[in-house]
Amino acid sequence: MWFQDKFWVGVVFGVEKKPFLLGAGIAKEAPWGSAQLVPSLEESWQVDLDKRFKSRVSVSSAYRIMRGGRGEEWFVMFNFFWRIKALPSAQLTAWRVLGNKMATKVNLLRREVAVRNSLCSFCGEKEEEYFHLFFYCRLSWLTWNLCYAWLGITTVVPFHAFSHFLQFRSSNAPKPVNLGLGNIWIAMVSEIWRHRNKIDFNEGVLDLSRIFSLAQLKVWAWFTSKFLSASFSFSAWCISLLVCLYLL
Repeated sequence: MWFQDKFWVGVVFGVEKKPFLLGAGIAKEAPWGSAQLVPSLEESWQVDLDKRFKSRVSVSSAYRIMRGGRGEEWFVMFNFFWRIKALPSAQLTAWRVLGNKMATKVNLLRREVAVRNSLCSFCGEKEEEYFHLFFYCRLSWLTWNLCYAWLGITTVVPFHAFSHFLQFRSSNAPKPVNLGLGNIWIAMVSEIWRHRNKIDFNEGVLDLSRIFSLAQLKVWAWFTSKFLSASFSFSAWCISLLVCLYLL
């Protein structure tokens, strides 16, 4: 999103003299629409998409347009995501993973940042794009299998990050259980990224069990410090996860 004019004309009074224009596009090279603030309608835009039709939309609906026309499932996912009370730094990392905003080697090359090679820091076999690094790499997949075994579930690798995230949510489970499972997913993604950076920048050694164990420990430490009802021990957390989640 960018301003066509070089200045900001004001919040209320300046708009009456000269509305500001902005453009929005999926990529910088491919703008697809422009929007103009309408002074007579509060928090409203008049939008011209590819000059094919015009309509007046609210701020929330304009946000949906600029998010690329995602389906309802996308918004359900993010609504659930931001209700999770997770460690803020880990939740920010997971948010960036879901939007493919991480500084993986493929993304760095796309931004014309020089990297030594584009191969995955874990397996060294395929290019390090975000879905491969976090989910599809055979070594990342082994780490997730440790987590699945702990949860007592069997699954396959989905094709999208948000579908992977939604595997950690059940429509039949009570709210505390779903929020706890979502917290575990966030911790796993965060620890995979931290471990990858240690390998790249601190000459670390790949340790799959350590990634999983640290995710287990950090979620337990976060719950027991955040919720008074989380009085269970770490050993109980590791052995009887669902029982502990029902206590939250």
